[in-house]
Amino acid sequence: MSFPWREGLSFGTRLLGLLDGLGIADRFDPIVASSRAGAAKPDPAIFRYALTKCGANAEQAVHVGDTYELDVLGARAAGMAAILIDRVGRATPPDCSTVRGLDEVPALLERDAA
Repeated sequence: MSFPWREGLSFGTRLLGLLDGLGIADRFDPIVASSRAGAAKPDPAIFRYALTKCGANAEQAVHVGDTYELDVLGARAAGMAAILIDRVGRATPPDCSTVRGLDEVPALLERDAA
């Protein structure tokens, strides 16, 4: 399978079409795209937009993403906690929680809550 985002497509304008094409758009609510939010990561405005769409505040949310500068620093700028996905085991920043895949997130959240 080809992954269009690796070929330079912008999620901001093509995210909905991509999710529809993969047959998974109905599994997400809400879907937050930069073109609708009026901002792109790492701008904290896109994270605040997502929080509003979810009816949550920053203290209730955790953003999980695969880019330190865009995802972790952007979420933190919006007052959210963040988890970095490092699928290939690169050297990760010491100041954030890291997982190898999404399947590890629930256990990490449970451990951190204890």
